[in-house]
Amino acid sequence: KHHTHFLAAFSTRVAPDPAAAAPEPVDPAAPGTYGDPYADGVTFQECFRAQGEGVDFCAFHAGGTKFFVYDDGRTPEFVFSVMRVMDPGTPLAVQGDLEAIYDSTADVVLRDVSVRSWSDGDAKLNLMQGHWYSVDDPNAQFTMLGAERTNSYDGAVTSLEFVSVQDWCESFDGAGPYLYAREAETAEYSCYAIDHIDQLSMTLMYLPGGNFLEYRKLD
Repeated sequence: KHHTHFLAAFSTRVAPDPAAAAPEPVDPAAPGTYGDPYADGVTFQECFRAQGEGVDFCAFHAGGTKFFVYDDGRTPEFVFSVMRVMDPGTPLAVQGDLEAIYDSTADVVLRDVSVRSWSDGDAKLNLMQGHWYSVDDPNAQFTMLGAERTNSYDGAVTSLEFVSVQDWCESFDGAGPYLYAREAETAEYSCYAIDHIDQLSMTLMYLPGGNFLEYRKLD
C-alpha cells in the first residue's frame, strides 16, 4: 500500500523546465550589482602588489575619503592595467558600485576608469606635491604625495591625512579654494583656505580661526 502510494505520487510529479528554473545571469557590469552606483572625478593614489595570499588593489581619493578597489575578479582587468601605470595625483574619472563605506575609507567595484581633464583644484594639488616646512617652525613639516599628506615634527611622523582641493569645506563655501584634510585614523577634518601657492611657497589660512600658515618647499 505504501509502495503504491509512493509510485502514484511520483507519477504525478511534473519534471521542472530547465529553462524556467535557471536564474538569469547577472551582468557584472550592470550598475548596482555590488552596491549603490558610483561615478566621480577622483585623484589616483597608488596600486599595491600583494605577496603570498594577499589581494592586489589600487586606491584613489575623493572628498577626503580613500577608496580601495580589489583585484578579486569583479573589476575588469583593464581597469587595473590603466591605474598601474598612473602617477600619484593623476586626475581620473571612475564608474562602478560603492560596496562599503567606513570612517575615512570605502570599498568600490569599478566598471570603467579614464584620465580626465585637469581642474583648477587638480593643478593646485599638483603644486602641493613634495616636501614642505613651516616658516614659523621649520621642525613642523609635511610631505604631500598624491592626495595624502604625511605630517611630521622633528622627523617623527605625527599623522596621515587624506586631502582634496575643492570649492567648499564643510560649512565654508564660496570663498575658496579650500584644502580639505581628513585624518586617516580618527576621520576628524580640518579646513584651510588656500591664500597663495606656487612652486616654492604656500600660505594657508586655518579655519575658522583665520590664522595664516606659511610654508616653503624643501625639494
